[in-house]
Amino acid sequence: MSKNSKPAFYTPKAFLILDNKVFPVRPTTTTIGRRLSNHLVLNDIRVSRLHAQIKVLDNQYYIYDLNSTGGTYLNGDRVFEAPLNSGDILSLAGFPLTFVFETDSESFPSGARTYQNKFSSEDDTKTLI
Repeated sequence: MSKNSKPAFYTPKAFLILDNKVFPVRPTTTTIGRRLSNHLVLNDIRVSRLHAQIKVLDNQYYIYDLNSTGGTYLNGDRVFEAPLNSGDILSLAGFPLTFVFETDSESFPSGARTYQNKFSSEDDTKTLI
C-alpha cells in the first residue's frame, strides 16, 4: 500500500465549525441537540432536545433530522437525510455549522480554537455551546 493510499475501512476525521470553534465529529454517530445527553449540545430553546445526528455509513457522512421542530438545513435546503461533503453548511434552528474533513483544515477560520473531545465507547465527553 502506498504512503498516500488509505485502507477501505478508513473514515476521514471530520469537524463542525461554529463561531470560530472547531468541534470533532465522532467516527460513528454524533448526536446534536439541546439535551445534555447529546454529543454536541446547543443550549438554545430553538434547538430541539434531540435535533439531528451525523452518521458514517460506508465511509460517507450523513446528516439526519430527528423530527426537530426548527428543522435541519443543508446549504439552505431543508433536509431529513442527506450526504455531507466537506465545506457544507448545516443550519440547526439558526445555528450555522460548517462541516469539514481533517484534510481540508485550510477551511478552518484563522485563529479557530479546536475543542477536543475524547470519543470512545467508554467516555462520551460532551461539548456544550
